[in-house]
Amino acid sequence: MLKAYFTKYTLKFKVPAGTSRGYLYNRLSWYMVIQDTKQPAIFGIGDCGLIPGLSIDPVDSLDEKLNWLCDNIHLPLNELRKKLKSYPALIFAVETALWDLQNGGKRKVFKTDFSNKENPMRIPINGLIWMGEPDYMIKQIGEKIDDGFNVLKLKVGALDFQKELNVLQHIRSHYKEKDLEIRLDANGAFSPDEALKKLEALSPFSIQSIEQPIKPDQHSKLTNIIKRSPIPIALDEELIGKHINTDKHQMLSVLKPHYIILKPSLLGGFYHTQEWITSAEKLDIKWWITSALESNIGLNAIAQFCSTFDNPLPQGLGTGQLYTNNINSPLTIEKGHIFSHPNKKWRIDFSKLAKEQLWFKPIKIEGKTYIPIDFSQEKNLPKGLDQNLFHFLQKWYDSKLHITFKTSGSTGKPKTIRLIKKMMLNSAERTNDYFKIREGGNALLCLSTEHIAGAMMVVRAIAGKLNLIIADHFGSPLVNIDKQIEFTAMVPTQVVNSLQQKTTANRLLRIEKTIIGGAPLEEKYLPVLMKTLGRIWTTYGMTETISHVAAAPLINDKIVYEVLPGVELWTNKSGKLIISDNCTGIKKIETNDIVHLIDKRHFIWKGRAGQVINRAGYKISPDEIIKKLKTPLPYPIIILNFEHPKYFQVPVLAIEKKDTRPSDYPQIAKIISKSLPKKLWPAGIHIFDRFPLRKNAIKPDLQFLAQTIQENSEKIFNFDDFIHP
Repeated sequence: MLKAYFTKYTLKFKVPAGTSRGYLYNRLSWYMVIQDTKQPAIFGIGDCGLIPGLSIDPVDSLDEKLNWLCDNIHLPLNELRKKLKSYPALIFAVETALWDLQNGGKRKVFKTDFSNKENPMRIPINGLIWMGEPDYMIKQIGEKIDDGFNVLKLKVGALDFQKELNVLQHIRSHYKEKDLEIRLDANGAFSPDEALKKLEALSPFSIQSIEQPIKPDQHSKLTNIIKRSPIPIALDEELIGKHINTDKHQMLSVLKPHYIILKPSLLGGFYHTQEWITSAEKLDIKWWITSALESNIGLNAIAQFCSTFDNPLPQGLGTGQLYTNNINSPLTIEKGHIFSHPNKKWRIDFSKLAKEQLWFKPIKIEGKTYIPIDFSQEKNLPKGLDQNLFHFLQKWYDSKLHITFKTSGSTGKPKTIRLIKKMMLNSAERTNDYFKIREGGNALLCLSTEHIAGAMMVVRAIAGKLNLIIADHFGSPLVNIDKQIEFTAMVPTQVVNSLQQKTTANRLLRIEKTIIGGAPLEEKYLPVLMKTLGRIWTTYGMTETISHVAAAPLINDKIVYEVLPGVELWTNKSGKLIISDNCTGIKKIETNDIVHLIDKRHFIWKGRAGQVINRAGYKISPDEIIKKLKTPLPYPIIILNFEHPKYFQVPVLAIEKKDTRPSDYPQIAKIISKSLPKKLWPAGIHIFDRFPLRKNAIKPDLQFLAQTIQENSEKIFNFDDFIHP
């Protein structure tokens, strides 16, 4: 089965590349990688790159189309071409990657002597001279001639025309036509009215041809220019976009150009380029192929395609030397020829390619570094690696821009939401910066990656180049962990369990940075945690906010949250918290949390609106009751909200206690009456041997608890029965 993904990469020009359309400083590429899951180590790779003002691929929808392509890579190539007809650069990338894979993933797209290690074919090419001031252009010309080029292509149309004539005069004063062939490329810079006049002025310099003198799609004017021009006309931009619903033979037979210039990535790939060649040869129109500033991935494929023809004309394949950060390859230019050097190798560094698309960066787990391909198949599952983590990394490294999670249900009915990976990365980078997490340290993962808290620890490890240490998700996660940990995230239950034994407690307190979230922390544990002097925080956040958006250092018994950079807070009329976050793109999410806003950056959490109990008009926070009962009642407890015919809503106390006896109820009631003011007394008590947990979670299932109490109402002891005035 085929699997595909893509990564974004920006090629940087050594010097700005000047054309009549302006200067180019970089070129954005998407590398399409295709592999067979039966042999995941073998992959094909294609280059989808765009040139502003020239490529017709819709940039705004390109990522979406790339996602579609990765999901449908199993379709036949001809069907993919039809579906991608508006994306010629993407067709080019798919053809390249598929044929590369079919030929063993060795960057051999076509089986020709170009890749022959014994005697590689050498293809003659022209040297490319970029526009600039005359002195700069003359300097380039000298360098190309010294490098062995006898055909030069000059860009014209951006400078003062007289200056360009002076450059040509300079060239011809030093090099005759028999020693140096000159090609010109106007990129449509001349107006139809002035084109013939300028062509006449250029003709004394023995010009082999000039590409696209006027802008495309002016066929009647172009036909007249071709007939009357003293310089042979080559069509370039005129062909772009014509692979869709165009009779190529008919178009060429009407225009009758002397040459056509073929750029496969702008023409819809090799299939459509071959159609142009077939039509041209039937009409005795000469042609050559040029790259469209592709990286060495695309240039290699185009050069191999050229090598399938017996075309003596120099091709336009000298663009691989333009970039500072091109992919290392065997492609070599020597004495005006391009060939594949037998002693050089391809070196495709996926971590380098992924600098802009960070979710393709490698991850370090238990000291070993993994790259995206390592997670392509279940059989690649590293020994001891949690299966949920493996599946999360499969999704993280796939081609999609988003990843789906289920909300916990703690603020309402659980639902599935899509989080954008880029926003997750933004959140991870902000967390690492806010807590000053050092690169290269150990990050402890002790939460399930099925949920946002665990998933975000993985993303933070990727973003911060941390070594991920895997621990048990349940019980005490530090039992088998005796390493120095830089950073971890836990839920309160894990913290409490770790504090029960001296060894794990010491390990917990040695961790450099610990964040706690998911539920309130019992107040009685604060004093020991405060000994870390601000190295442990409790955090506020949820799946919808892509993990935490606020944190409170445990330095005293007053929990005051500070929002992270970029977060804005409001409250509505009901006192519910509203959150916007510039870092993750969140806009005015209304939560179910009741808070006291101290100022724009600080707040105190009061409880959840859905849990706030309106008892005859008096608002009761369940957490307020729990806080006061945690010490006198040495059991896990939960406060649930029940409707009441007289008081509207009332609290009911659920307790986890084994071996319950009838006498337990009055004893617990007396403890409550001494610990709480009467307005906070619960209306009933229900004791469970063990709280039921939500599926694949470590939190109690509140809905199931409430349902159990409702169905067993006779077991609810009316609190008033145990209170004597």
